[in-house]
Amino acid sequence: MINLKKLFLMGIVLAIVSCFSSCDENLISPANQQVAFVKYFGHVADQTSNDLKRTADGGYIMVGSTNSYNSEEEHDVFIVKTDALGNEVWSTAIGKTSTSSLIKYDEEGVSVEIMPDDAGYVVACNRTYVQYSTAGDPPAPIYTKIVLYQLDIAGVNISGGDGIELRSNATLPAPLPNAGAISTERVSDMLIDTFGGAISYVLTGYTNNISILKPDPYADKRYDLTDIFTIRLNESFGQLWANENLQYGFNGRDYGTSIQVVNDNNPATEPWYVVVGTTENEWDQLTGNFTFRNIAVKLNKGSGTPTNPTYYGDVSRSFEDGHSVLNTADNSLVIAATCVVGPEEGSIVLFEVDENLIFDEQKDFKYFRPNDISFGAADNTYHAKSIDILPESRGYIVSMNHEKTTDSEHDICIMQLNENLENQWSKFFGYNNDQSSFSTLEDAGAVIAVTEQIEGTSTPRLSGYAFTGTFGMATNEMMGLVKINAEGEQ
Repeated sequence: MINLKKLFLMGIVLAIVSCFSSCDENLISPANQQVAFVKYFGHVADQTSNDLKRTADGGYIMVGSTNSYNSEEEHDVFIVKTDALGNEVWSTAIGKTSTSSLIKYDEEGVSVEIMPDDAGYVVACNRTYVQYSTAGDPPAPIYTKIVLYQLDIAGVNISGGDGIELRSNATLPAPLPNAGAISTERVSDMLIDTFGGAISYVLTGYTNNISILKPDPYADKRYDLTDIFTIRLNESFGQLWANENLQYGFNGRDYGTSIQVVNDNNPATEPWYVVVGTTENEWDQLTGNFTFRNIAVKLNKGSGTPTNPTYYGDVSRSFEDGHSVLNTADNSLVIAATCVVGPEEGSIVLFEVDENLIFDEQKDFKYFRPNDISFGAADNTYHAKSIDILPESRGYIVSMNHEKTTDSEHDICIMQLNENLENQWSKFFGYNNDQSSFSTLEDAGAVIAVTEQIEGTSTPRLSGYAFTGTFGMATNEMMGLVKINAEGEQ
């Protein structure tokens, strides 16, 4: 693995003729790139992209991974900063340097946050320790830890070469299987909380340090493999609290997907956090079948104590993932999830909950399976990946993976909804392979609403949308950045 290398060749924007059926940068002239553009970043081998934020200068910052300088099993964190037109300003790849031929590191950037006062960036990553055998056996992952990198405004790693690894020496307690082994923690989402002037970082994901107190018919915990993990850090990245092995999940794989900080606008009241994710429960011991439910749980800011765990979905309709966005006007949340069991299996589902996590029955669960005619009406499944809210709470924008069930073809779908969670339009982005000689896998990352201020006011106006993702090319996979107008057109 390399340790902070400026990749001058990475971030080269590739113009690929006849590349994208609904995402062709050759149709966008320089004159209208303020409205729309398509850019690709990377080098040889493969890149991924997961998160995207807009920066104070009107540009964008993206995080993912690259293995351009390593083996297939090893990646570095890949970070790209662009200007407002999507042109690269700087890019860097960072990762822990291996000092052993038997242990390597596979890292991926998952979430990026902009520091207060635009002083730099913090990137949350997953670092998997990969073991190589002297006998020539295939490399095998051992465990994963959460790592934070802090970068200055120019992209220089100021957190130390190997970043800040959280809970490096935490081990699994007895009576869990593999007691004494290093535990795994993975991050899915991160936020920066600046309430009261103090900076703290809050992350959620999962751990294999599970609760031994949850009801489970199997003493060996054969199915109870992960629990939701949330940790809060101070400005210096020291742990303030962490919760794990909690009892509000069920006896399957539980994980946090997104986290929000909620403030009731009362200066005397501290905000609280809401974690949204998935809990898995075995409902039929004879068949080993599981049901998946979305879960939302409040966490006390000061202690991390969970309260009011609430579940959505049941045996007849199972939901997983759980990407959320906060409406600060009333502290409600809209959750974008994936329906994996039920009549709407293969659809994405959206629903709204109030600040007490009570489901809004008037809006009901809304299921969506936008039709891409190139796949065929009956050959579509979807997985929710990201959601953002429009200015003045006028609707929502969602990114999702669109998968063809008969082969390995994936597209990215972007869908805009109004405030009542009604579909206004859906657009598809993917490789146009008319000869069907190979399949490509596009993987959606974050989507954001792009705003501009109305002149003479502080009121934001929607000017379009930007999204990132992993784009499968003919030879390798690239980090992509796409800007579209407010109607979803290029």
